[in-house]
Amino acid sequence: MLNKQNIIVIGIESADGHNSVVAKVAHEAYVRMTDYLRLTQSKNSINRMSDYHFLNIPVSNSTEPIRGIDYIHPVVTPGVDYATAVITKCLMPNGKINFEFERFNEADSAASLQATGMVKYMLNSKNDSYQFVRDWAQDALLHKNGIVMVSPVREPITQYKEVEGTRDQLRSFEIMAGDKGLKAKRQQMRKIDVNLEAAMQEVMQPDEQEEDQEVDQGAEIAEALNNNTIYRAKYKLTGYSTTIRVKHVAQHYWVCNPTITRIADQDFCGFYEPMTIHEAKTQYPAIDMQLFAEHAAYGPAGAYQAGAVENDLAIHARDSTPVPGQGAVASQGADKFSRVVMVSTIWQRKDIDNDGEEELVEICYSGSYVIYAKEVDFIPLGNMCPKPLVNNFFGYSMAERLVPMQEYATSINRAEISFAMQASTPRIGVNPEFVDAEEMQRGVSALFILDRKFDQTKHVYEFQPMQGNLSYVQSAMQRFESDRMNIVGMTSPNDTLNPEVMKDGNSGYKLQLAMGPNQLIQDEMVKNCAIG
Repeated sequence: MLNKQNIIVIGIESADGHNSVVAKVAHEAYVRMTDYLRLTQSKNSINRMSDYHFLNIPVSNSTEPIRGIDYIHPVVTPGVDYATAVITKCLMPNGKINFEFERFNEADSAASLQATGMVKYMLNSKNDSYQFVRDWAQDALLHKNGIVMVSPVREPITQYKEVEGTRDQLRSFEIMAGDKGLKAKRQQMRKIDVNLEAAMQEVMQPDEQEEDQEVDQGAEIAEALNNNTIYRAKYKLTGYSTTIRVKHVAQHYWVCNPTITRIADQDFCGFYEPMTIHEAKTQYPAIDMQLFAEHAAYGPAGAYQAGAVENDLAIHARDSTPVPGQGAVASQGADKFSRVVMVSTIWQRKDIDNDGEEELVEICYSGSYVIYAKEVDFIPLGNMCPKPLVNNFFGYSMAERLVPMQEYATSINRAEISFAMQASTPRIGVNPEFVDAEEMQRGVSALFILDRKFDQTKHVYEFQPMQGNLSYVQSAMQRFESDRMNIVGMTSPNDTLNPEVMKDGNSGYKLQLAMGPNQLIQDEMVKNCAIG
């Protein structure tokens, strides 16, 4: 059973000299990570384009300003926001995640109920369930897929207690604290009282061993008083509590085999994330900070991401120029533990014990420092894909479906704005032999007549205002709006449920007949997300 941590693998990118199982696993993870990043390069490029349109940022060859007009008609933003709200509301009707584990047989009823209650408690009480479900859904709608990771988290516990009792009672308190996983450190103790009644009873009832031998009465009384002396002690209790945390994995950090649709079947998947060495120590308490600072992978945060060099988008500030990682040589005077490193977490299948069957191995590393490598039973990740594509892990995001529509609507709106500006601006032509047109336009001079032969009826020409039929523009925008509603699944006023079909005893087929096509689109989208 593989379970190692804090191992240095020199030359992780090279296969030479790798004898240990951890070194082989780390080398294969490094090589495959590089290969699969190339496979997912186009995914990251498309997602970045979707982000620009979602943020209404002018995009080259798409919505860049034309003739000084930089208006962008918002289509991606309201579409994604609407679908995010629908999915979140449907998955959390009362603001909490609500689901139920199915039982395998009759004997499994109690266990399924217990598991359901436990997981609901962990997701809703120990996590901000609304936030991670909303982020999960928005990431899926913007970036093809949304990924979350369920992981145990050790949180430090520090408590201060004041306890009164005899030495034996204080010792019992320390033992009970130890049983709860807390280390009791006594900081102060002083005498406050003596239980004389209990001491006298102890003196009057001698032990059986003392009945056959003479006893020093004074020593016995002193011992009884000592045993029944009451102390007030102050304790500092320290320890750790383990809880379950749902962690959102940003899609532009995510890497996997794109031809395998289910995470449970993936032969290789994982993610990388930038963090400071201090953050890494908090997340992985067992690491040696000095060795980690020496062997971790430095460089600009997001250097592994395809196309990260030109990635200066606000939504990707985590892995772009605002927070660059500093090289080891360039930051001699800086706090080396505050530098940004790249930490990769990978799940891959590899035969590590030469039994002919591949085991599922989880490995977390940065540079040549392997934080841990262990054999696991399953991949603790959840994948949400509102618009799946058959035989493809990466779906078809809502944002990229709406990008062309935003381009068309922007072009038509800009044409209408340009037409309105030209039509509403008076235009005249002037014979340059008699009048300085530039002086007239700028309003610099009050006198523009340059020649006594000037005749305003002959030498100034007024052009007719531009005319056109804007009804075509209006009808085109209405068609765009209708198409956008069909893509997003926005319910139109006509998509209402027929109460007659909702009566008891009517089939689900009749219920589907009563729903409009847009409602069915929403229903299918929410079902796909619920599977995740």
